[in-house]
Amino acid sequence: MTTVKDAAEWAQVAYAGPVPKQVYESTRKVLLNDLTMAQLADGELWRQVRSAVTRSTDGVHLRALLGGMRIHALAMDSNDEPSQAHLGAAVIPTLAVAPPTVTGADFLRAVAIGWQVGSSIGARHLPRILARGARPSVLFGAIGATVSAGLLRSMPSHQLAESVRLVADIAAGASATLVEGSDDWLVQLGRASHAGLLASNLAAAGLRGAQAPLEDDVASSPGPALPAAGPGASSERWAIDLASYKRYPACNILQTAVALACRARADLDTAAEDIDHVVVWLNDADIAYPGITNPAADRPVAAMMSGTFCVAAALIHGTLTHDQVLAPGSDPRVVDLARRVRLHGDPGVEPASARLDVHVRGAAPARVLTPDAVPSTVSLTALRLQLDSLLPDDPSARRRHAALAADIAGLEHAPSVPNSLRDALWGDPDKDPLVRVARGH
Repeated sequence: MTTVKDAAEWAQVAYAGPVPKQVYESTRKVLLNDLTMAQLADGELWRQVRSAVTRSTDGVHLRALLGGMRIHALAMDSNDEPSQAHLGAAVIPTLAVAPPTVTGADFLRAVAIGWQVGSSIGARHLPRILARGARPSVLFGAIGATVSAGLLRSMPSHQLAESVRLVADIAAGASATLVEGSDDWLVQLGRASHAGLLASNLAAAGLRGAQAPLEDDVASSPGPALPAAGPGASSERWAIDLASYKRYPACNILQTAVALACRARADLDTAAEDIDHVVVWLNDADIAYPGITNPAADRPVAAMMSGTFCVAAALIHGTLTHDQVLAPGSDPRVVDLARRVRLHGDPGVEPASARLDVHVRGAAPARVLTPDAVPSTVSLTALRLQLDSLLPDDPSARRRHAALAADIAGLEHAPSVPNSLRDALWGDPDKDPLVRVARGH
């Protein structure tokens, strides 16, 4: 069992380095993907929320709130499968507290370590959190954020541990928002980052948190062990190396199911209206996740979470887009087909995977699609090009990216920090003395 004290001590040793080289690359992927999603966020809900939050909060906490919300505004930011949490949206805005001496490599390590602790503790406590009706991204994201903020502030391990205990009490967010499609889903990730900074401040001031919320393991599962840290440690994979990235505006659990539905649309020789019914097989735990079995998706977030809607839309259109999700009831063909999409649990299906059985009227047997035919990798180069495409093509593009990220995090007051972020995104990790090159690479 990994206790909060163990996690805090591990985080401090890991931050001192060295760190496996692939961890830097994996963290850059998360940053590039999530900052791209933030740049694309420009919907009416985002503008309304930003206006309301700006009127009620200021300073560093405002920057954390806005940064977390903007990264999560399209629900296309990176995801940690063991904790079922959007850790990047909560952790990345902690750059707002970085002192001028922080380098790009420092920030990458802080993000990767905060992610690792949030993932490890999150995976262990996920069953309990879901049973209590809480949204994993809020609590586990806040844990990652407070660890990352504490490392950037050079907090000792005992204060890091207290900040984690404090944030377990401060952070809160109901998973009912994913079922009802209520607008607070967007605010929750900003609140996670905000709570992480607040808990870090309280721990630095000497306050202590209750041990029971995270130390009591009666209802928790074992969870993954923390990787070895410090000089001489082996180059094993970290949680951020396994971060997942979305191709479609749907819950991470449904990405494979949607991809398979798109593949079925391309392969079918008949009109989608001739589909009798579709059976979607998901992992037992995934199908029990809040919102996945939403029967009627009448609001955007409820549609993103609904397995029946997302699969039906992909079968009708051959893809799933934000326009479809933003107006889930606008296409009667999708609404009609969604009634004939059935979700079933199967312990043989891997988490975040799926199998589809498409039954066409007058045809037998069913068209069965498995995830073997669906590519699921993303490269660092592709993510860089994606972010590059959003800004003018000029020699100062990298500086403009840094300025963009600084704007997202609200860092205009600290001109040295954007340089650190630029180094984090485009610097050479081989020049960092705290990089450990993976054996065999």
